[in-house]
Amino acid sequence: MRPAQPLLAAAAAVLAAAFALPAPAQEGAADPLERDRTQPVTNDTYVRLCTGCHIAYPPNFQTADAWQAILDRLPEHFGAEVPVPAERDGQDLAQYLRDFAGRPGLGVLTGVEPDAVPLRITELPFFAKAHAEVPDRALQRAGGAWRCEACHPRAQEGSFERARAGGQK
Repeated sequence: MRPAQPLLAAAAAVLAAAFALPAPAQEGAADPLERDRTQPVTNDTYVRLCTGCHIAYPPNFQTADAWQAILDRLPEHFGAEVPVPAERDGQDLAQYLRDFAGRPGLGVLTGVEPDAVPLRITELPFFAKAHAEVPDRALQRAGGAWRCEACHPRAQEGSFERARAGGQK
């Protein structure tokens, strides 16, 4: 049976090459097969701009087009005045969000049609489903549905595990 081992090894190598993950589009870009997983935010401009009111949501929580629409409306961001970043920082932020954006129908964007992505994270189907049993008064105590860290202490790290009563996990 020893002669079959080289044949099996060769077949395994061919299969491994056939199913190898594609290289990211650019250095630092999300692997297409990994981009639908929630990851911690790694862009300093994004963290600086957003965390005054809410966490910097993981980029896969929106599509690239939705992120662009949000960036285009920064001066009037859902009733808050958000300063527009310097040109270079703004370009880097836009590229980061494009590279790591989610895709409709996958991950947290399951159930979202490509041409009907709500800009508010709290209006996404996954959010509504995940919070269906959370009483309104609990969301009010948290400071609003967008204040993830009130109930999910590791939200900024990309972990949205269900929190116990009192917000501790």
